[in-house]
Amino acid sequence: MHFNSPLRRLGRALGVASAGPRVGHRRVEFFNNSAERDKAVARNNILARHVRPVTSQDGEEGVLRHVVEKLGIQQGWCVEFGAWDGKYHANTRDLVHNSGWHAVFIEPHSGAYAKLVDNYRDRSDVHCLKTFVGFEGDIALDSILATTPIPTEFDLLVIDVDGDDWHIWEACTRYRAKVVMIEINPFCPPDLRFVKQKGAPGFASASLLSICELGRDKGYELICVVGGNAILVEKKYFPLFEIPDNRPEAMFSSYAYTRLFQGYDGTLHFAGNHELIWRHQKDETGEIKRVQVSDEDIQVLPRGLRVFRPRLTYDNPFLAEHAGKLDPSRVPANRLLKHQRNQTSECGEDGILEQIFETIGSGGRYCVDVGANDGVAFSNTRTLLKERGWSGTLIDKDPEAAARLRNLYDGAGAVKVVEAEVRSRGANSLDALLSRAGAPRDIDLLCIDIEGNDYHVWASVRRSPRVVVIDFNPTVSNDVLLVQQDDPSVHDGASLLALIELGKAMGYELAAATTWNAVFVRTDQFPKLGLSDNGIDRMYYPVFETRVFWSINSYLNVSGCTRLIRHNYAFHPDQLQPVPPDLRNLPYKDGLDGAFLSTFF
Repeated sequence: MHFNSPLRRLGRALGVASAGPRVGHRRVEFFNNSAERDKAVARNNILARHVRPVTSQDGEEGVLRHVVEKLGIQQGWCVEFGAWDGKYHANTRDLVHNSGWHAVFIEPHSGAYAKLVDNYRDRSDVHCLKTFVGFEGDIALDSILATTPIPTEFDLLVIDVDGDDWHIWEACTRYRAKVVMIEINPFCPPDLRFVKQKGAPGFASASLLSICELGRDKGYELICVVGGNAILVEKKYFPLFEIPDNRPEAMFSSYAYTRLFQGYDGTLHFAGNHELIWRHQKDETGEIKRVQVSDEDIQVLPRGLRVFRPRLTYDNPFLAEHAGKLDPSRVPANRLLKHQRNQTSECGEDGILEQIFETIGSGGRYCVDVGANDGVAFSNTRTLLKERGWSGTLIDKDPEAAARLRNLYDGAGAVKVVEAEVRSRGANSLDALLSRAGAPRDIDLLCIDIEGNDYHVWASVRRSPRVVVIDFNPTVSNDVLLVQQDDPSVHDGASLLALIELGKAMGYELAAATTWNAVFVRTDQFPKLGLSDNGIDRMYYPVFETRVFWSINSYLNVSGCTRLIRHNYAFHPDQLQPVPPDLRNLPYKDGLDGAFLSTFF
């Protein structure tokens, strides 16, 4: 699509994709296991093999023909809207034109309606209506169908209005079809509940999960997903199709996955899809390119307000409320979570560590705490040092925090306090600092909580602590590998997935995860815990995950966390839109030739 000059307001969103991260620097990778998902979907979405394009967009009529034949319907009644001209992207054309089905076609567009009437002028059993379909009054589907001879119990209903599809079906109560095909938002993850606000402008439709839940309330079951359409049948017919698993996530994989996460300074970042799927533009050479959205295009805070705020410098009731509140029912493999107990730790790590060392033994009882703060608040080592007789080295770069540490452990010769900013190399590497502090080679517990460069600090260590507790970014989805650049001044952190990858490379297994801390145990000690299953999705769900997906008018929909967690700042989805409201529209020409101006097709 060649956009008009106002689209220049998109700034960098109109540029081509930037180069990926350089080796040794920042890494952001989205692990889209599409091949595995596609195989799983194929085992369940078995009716998709009957796809046969005649006039439909994605071969839906082949599936519909198979379904109605399975139900023993030879010449039935169907309803379709928007029917357009009855040919272009028509889902019922094959049944009506080739098998003599009776039909009600509804189309509000004047030019398309004229073509529709002309295409079926010789069919007295095809009823063409020029009207919008809504969900109340004279334009409710019940009211519209009441003006036609169609029976209240008919055979096939096709709903495709690019917006209020869910609400239209919900409002239809007097008329009932054996088979319903309804448009879904194909960019919405199948496990996400989403329904566009009733009557609101925009083209978002509803998620597959929400369509299926409405269908079950109305007595229907999902049997197939084709393109951007879900096909459901009345529950009594469902066993005929022998579908192994018809859960939405087992039947469908979204076309484009986009992940949104936060840096600790309030900066928002993308992973996965960066493209406006329905949009493209001509560059200066005339070449058509996809429109790309950059991270800068979605910021809700001006650059000057994006600052790192250490937790000890301010009160944050939002974080305090969520600390240590991981739902155990959602993480069945995270068995150590039941031992959560706070004395001085932030998310119950005190109790988890106590259980681990009771199981594997306390060893030499030596700990290292990087980012020790004042040694009390949010401390994973205070209980060990104060009540268990452990020795240790405590490190913090903040002069005030280091002074508090020295006062706290004044006279405790077994505890060394180091004021330094830990780096991954050089004189201030962790190994170098520990050597100068006289720490032993054998360490039982290493805690790293510097809210940024944690990954690189751990990766640089040549000692092998038996247990490692390390901070991760809890806004990052489980399928995103995030590693910030090796720079102590940056505060993006690392994802749990990245730390798991690093841990395995260094000889560690994930033993527990709290709201934003991961606990790793060295592989020679790990079997003692009896944890046979520590897959990431069974151990953790991102507490502050933001789920995003695109509407067909390029609106970015948001579900989940809509708050900058370190700033305790709630934002509205409208604040992060890359496309101005006046440019959000359906990407096709207002014509009858079916010439879409979108690279999606």
